[in-house]
Amino acid sequence: MSSNSYILFEAAYDYTPKDDGEIELKQGDRCYVKNPITNTEGWLDGVNYRSKESGQFPGTYCKIIEYDTQLPVPPRPQAKPVAEHRKTIINGHTLEKIVIIKPVWCSLCEEYIWGGGKISLICSGCFLCAHYGCHQNFSRINCGELVLSRCRTKADILKPVEEWSRDEVLEWMVAVHLHPYIHIIKKQNITGRELLQITIEHLQDWGIDFNLHSKIFVMCIEELRGGPPNMTSPHIGQLKDNTNISTHVKLFEHSFTTFQKCDICDKPMFGVFRQGLMCAACGIQCHRSCAFASIRECNESYIRARRPSDSEDPSFCCNYNSKTIPAVLRKCVEAVERYGLNTPNVYTSNAPYEQVEALRSALNQDPLSVNMNDEYWSDPRCPAYVLKTFLIELPDPLLPFEEYDNFIALSNQENSTAEQYGQIKMLLKGWQVSHLDYVMHHLIKMSKYNANNGMTLEKLSKIFSMYLIRPEDGEAKVFIANLQSHQKVVHMLLCDASQSESHAIPDYDSEPWFWADATRKDISHRLHGTPDGSFLVRPSEERKGGWTLTVRKDGKDRLIRVIQRDGRCGFREDLLNFSNLKELVHHFSIHSLEDYNEKLNIKLTNPCGKPESNPEEDDALLTERYKEVDDMLKEIKLLEFQVEDQQRLLEECKIMSESQTDIVSFIDEQITLAQQQYNEASAQDRQDIQTSLTNLNDLLRQEKTVWQELDEKLMDLKQACNVLNTELTERSTELPNLQEEYNRIYQKMRDTNPTALREKESEDLKEIYDYLPNAAKLPNKKQHMEDLEEKYWLFPYKLERNEITRMLENKPNGTFFVRESSNYPYVITLVHDSVIKHVPVLQGPNGYGFAEPHNIYKTLHELINHYHNQSLRMHNKNLDTTLQTPYRFLEHTGDEPIYE
Repeated sequence: MSSNSYILFEAAYDYTPKDDGEIELKQGDRCYVKNPITNTEGWLDGVNYRSKESGQFPGTYCKIIEYDTQLPVPPRPQAKPVAEHRKTIINGHTLEKIVIIKPVWCSLCEEYIWGGGKISLICSGCFLCAHYGCHQNFSRINCGELVLSRCRTKADILKPVEEWSRDEVLEWMVAVHLHPYIHIIKKQNITGRELLQITIEHLQDWGIDFNLHSKIFVMCIEELRGGPPNMTSPHIGQLKDNTNISTHVKLFEHSFTTFQKCDICDKPMFGVFRQGLMCAACGIQCHRSCAFASIRECNESYIRARRPSDSEDPSFCCNYNSKTIPAVLRKCVEAVERYGLNTPNVYTSNAPYEQVEALRSALNQDPLSVNMNDEYWSDPRCPAYVLKTFLIELPDPLLPFEEYDNFIALSNQENSTAEQYGQIKMLLKGWQVSHLDYVMHHLIKMSKYNANNGMTLEKLSKIFSMYLIRPEDGEAKVFIANLQSHQKVVHMLLCDASQSESHAIPDYDSEPWFWADATRKDISHRLHGTPDGSFLVRPSEERKGGWTLTVRKDGKDRLIRVIQRDGRCGFREDLLNFSNLKELVHHFSIHSLEDYNEKLNIKLTNPCGKPESNPEEDDALLTERYKEVDDMLKEIKLLEFQVEDQQRLLEECKIMSESQTDIVSFIDEQITLAQQQYNEASAQDRQDIQTSLTNLNDLLRQEKTVWQELDEKLMDLKQACNVLNTELTERSTELPNLQEEYNRIYQKMRDTNPTALREKESEDLKEIYDYLPNAAKLPNKKQHMEDLEEKYWLFPYKLERNEITRMLENKPNGTFFVRESSNYPYVITLVHDSVIKHVPVLQGPNGYGFAEPHNIYKTLHELINHYHNQSLRMHNKNLDTTLQTPYRFLEHTGDEPIYE
């Protein structure tokens, strides 16, 4: 018997595999098993010649046909005649496969095609290109219809990296979302040949100091070196539209701040911002081109572990169309202005990436609740960098795409002026102007401290030209060609904003109708009860250099905007008929306002300027207004607490309702079971079962009544929650203006009547505790604890972070101590929810505290003892705790507080 011989079996019965490693048998199948075999009726290892499967099958299902045989030699395949080159034609486009390394825009998925190792498609007639899966382009566009595709040549599309010019390298950086580093590479004058030689060490030497970003940069270069894919088949094959993408209703653009790969092609998410798409429902992440090509159906059961930077309602990569400044933008600007005005190179040097990423992640999740004073990201370079990422991740920049050509055309004029740029800016939508103005005035403020921070208007123009203006995403060549124009546009806009700031309000203070520092509410109070024709003028709150005319008509206030352009003013851009505001008021004191608005048939007859009063009356009015604004702010805070409390009650009711549902279902099942027993029982047993059935039915009615009551309560609570949420949403729109007015009045009171201010603040702190819902208050036993001496909680020196962790590790919640800090007078470090928290202590003119205007504690000792008995929730809703146990209590006595 040959050592290579086999026993041939024939299946007598069908066999269906039951475990892994088994093969299927059909009656008549022939299976080969290699000799020798110890038990022909046991489990055999062999090959089914029909199915070509190898694995185990039961010998009892087979019979032996031949004991010593050889494996059959498969027939040699006949040579097929060489077919002619088959062409794929779609809508007139003759398609062929191609590898596109130099970036080319794919207009279907709105992403660039670039890099080696991937097959793309090109029309040999018009040179229109698309990713392999984005072939729908060709069915939507006739061959030769797209002008852009006719402008390029195949030689340019296939240009190897080694032959790229400096500008082509920069265009590649735009395509792969490396915008923040374009100026660095431009300064190094890198060509394509030199690009392939760049290493991480080179990048770090040039100032690309985020390790993650330098690694991503190098990975992008590696992608240019990708080996050629298998292109042996000349035929494109059957191309089908991908309809799965429509199932991902929560698919949105995303910036990945850690290294991530595409779930479809397994390649890295290239670039440092807006690298691809992510579905908030199922968590799938992929390149835009992969989503349009082969994304699977949305399946919420697929959800991956959510990264800290992810959010179902992200603050980044989003457009904003409200005049209200986005919370991320506002908080970052305020933080930079608070701590970074004198920080050298605050917008050109970077804080540690871990701190930057922590701040960005927190702002992406819930920007309104982020404490910008947190010590971990207190370095002003953190909010400075996050501000730049926020601006560059906007899908439409602050200088929107629709006005891009106008700005570039103006920048190319030799004698363009700042005023001309300001005029084009006025073509933007109101919310775009307010957001842009906010950033411009911030940059101007930074430039005023350039002696310390080095941020001149010229340098800021260069930095922020990368973040404020750009063409449509597919215009990389235009982007690079206009780099200098972008800088000029931003510089001129800064000059225009600077001029607007430097233009003092004309001296109308002596006029009986002008009130320079009035708010809308001040004007309403002043005009209340006055006759028709009474009027006042005040500076506009929305547009610098403009005014608001308020006139009384039919017992109501009518507000009219007065605009100013190039030394002329009026009510409309096409009716700037007056040289100054005084001339306008005089004209409409003689002529009716119906010349401007046919419904305003009235003249400006009764000027009502700022009311005259003595200083004592001014103080009284200021104090009264301070109390009004403060009360409104507290009402909104109370409303927030009520929403939280109502939501808690709703969740509790839901749990009770679900439990009651289980009770009712259980009793119902018992009744069904008892009914079955009744039907099957003898006559003498039926009486007892009938009694049980009656009791069960009575119990079911009682529990259903409770169930119905809970259901009604649940509906009432839902309605109450909706009402409170609606009210809170409406009231929250008042917050920015109220806070601004509060700060303004507070400053005045601090200068004129600090005693009244301290008394009012002391009352506020006592009253705010009464506003808290019961769930937010602490047990009464905490209210009268003994005075805590400094020796138990004060460390009058700095501690290293690892030392802090060691000290508080495994300590009970509420354990705390106070330490000195590099950035604040002191920092309270405590354990809350088993996590170590750091709360900066600030010092103002009136004492210590956590934020103005509540810095009223004359000594640190007084502050700590106050919050030993009162919850920190009043200043941070996420810290519902007191400063319970000084660290040195535990240090000397174990883990039990001595005052307990």
